[in-house]
Amino acid sequence: TLFRSQFGTVHVLWLHMVRAGLVGLEMYTPETKQWRQAHMRARFCILQTLLRGENSILKIDHTENSLEISLDADRIQTDGLKAIGDLIKHLNIYKAMGDVAGGTKYFEDLTAVDDKFVKIRETIMKLRKPRRQFVQHHTRLNADGSDVELFKFEASAEGVVEPFVTRHKDIAL
Repeated sequence: TLFRSQFGTVHVLWLHMVRAGLVGLEMYTPETKQWRQAHMRARFCILQTLLRGENSILKIDHTENSLEISLDADRIQTDGLKAIGDLIKHLNIYKAMGDVAGGTKYFEDLTAVDDKFVKIRETIMKLRKPRRQFVQHHTRLNADGSDVELFKFEASAEGVVEPFVTRHKDIAL
């Protein structure tokens, strides 16, 4: 039914945001205690908001080699929205009052990475897969023009450059 489909979509989107908050720990440097990307820090803030909520809808099970996220889909519309609403309300109140110090302290507290999350970050870094390379394959007519041939290139940094060089070999680079 349409309702089940919408409900499932909402659940997946919330899970995606929570996962992004965890994966965002890649952009945190424990040695300097600094975030290297603002959007990842904001996603981590949302993750922390859901974890710290009055009636948390989120559970993270962590072992040395795995992470499992449990999100109570039935409570997204109630406890989940309340937690996110409280976050937005607090940030807007600090903004409206011009309370930079209070707003900064509130946000810094939510995005502080404690030892538990440093260990989770280590697991994330260990399980991280290399970034995928998207390569542009070529098609060309065969010698007699009767068929199309596909030329594939390796999914690597070299494979990203090679199609360009192949396509434009007559141009002095």
